[in-house]
Amino acid sequence: MKKIIPLILSLFILSGCTVTPDTNAPIAETTETTETTSVTTTPAVSETEETITRMPSEVDEFSVKCVEEFFSALKSKDKEKIYELSEATKGSSTGYYEGSVEYWLDKTTLSSYKILGSYAETAENKQVGFYTRYYVLVEADFSETFQCVFKEGKNLYRVYLDGGAVLFGRIVPDGEEYKDYNGDAIVNLCTKYDVYYGRDFSGDYSVLFDRKTPLVTLKEFARVNHDDISSMEDLTKAVEDNIGLSDVEWDNTIQSKYYKDYERIPRGGKWHTYKVEEYSKERCVITYYADTMGIMKAYTVEYHLSENENKTPRIVSAKKTGTTGFSATVNSI
Repeated sequence: MKKIIPLILSLFILSGCTVTPDTNAPIAETTETTETTSVTTTPAVSETEETITRMPSEVDEFSVKCVEEFFSALKSKDKEKIYELSEATKGSSTGYYEGSVEYWLDKTTLSSYKILGSYAETAENKQVGFYTRYYVLVEADFSETFQCVFKEGKNLYRVYLDGGAVLFGRIVPDGEEYKDYNGDAIVNLCTKYDVYYGRDFSGDYSVLFDRKTPLVTLKEFARVNHDDISSMEDLTKAVEDNIGLSDVEWDNTIQSKYYKDYERIPRGGKWHTYKVEEYSKERCVITYYADTMGIMKAYTVEYHLSENENKTPRIVSAKKTGTTGFSATVNSI
């Protein structure tokens, strides 16, 4: 489901513009809340718990309404509405075809929920530096959960409004860090490898050439972290930088009279919803989700990397683990 307003928010964020919160009016709160239904009311403070400072921020009513619709559908077990809002993929997990929503929803029971307000926070990534992002804070009491982001009992969840071309972004349990890796070369390479190929890899390049248009896909993947490609030699070198493959015969690549052979035909961006579990120059572990909001895991991939002479990262191997049987959702514009 594509909505204009969350997209505008995302474009605003990615433009590098930053909204500076009013630092004279911080609100201290904890994960223990009082009974309230107002979208602007803040949970009460407990002297026995560590407090969290939040900065209230007005966001568009449509975004808050979408979040409310999601939790209402979750409480009533409206599978079609949740499927629509989460844009979950489908896959096989128990021997027959079913959606990932059905997989966890049947064994997940939401007793009650409250929309507690909308907030702003400062985040940072290597693409734009510091920026302001927004989320809706929700208190949800689950009496039963099953293999998803939600936990049993009464907890707070941050529903982010930086979903880009999708309705809204990830749902994160309050207290859990949500780090932004946009612009990071290592994470960009790993996640794009999974978008284009998504296969275990350890120097066996044959796994890259058993699809219908492998060279077109390889041409697109070559441009990850490489913006200065102006010849077929540059294209081949970029592939070598990314995965170590140096012998590529491009003769069978689909040709276009409007673009040179080394140019990438515009197709729009593609990306996964993911969480970086571990990060270093040599090893990166990433969990991919079966939906745009990070509700249910699809699988985890462990990447091993090396560094090229030009300081770009190279994938040495990729190993999929923790597979639930569902595909990772692919977001696109």
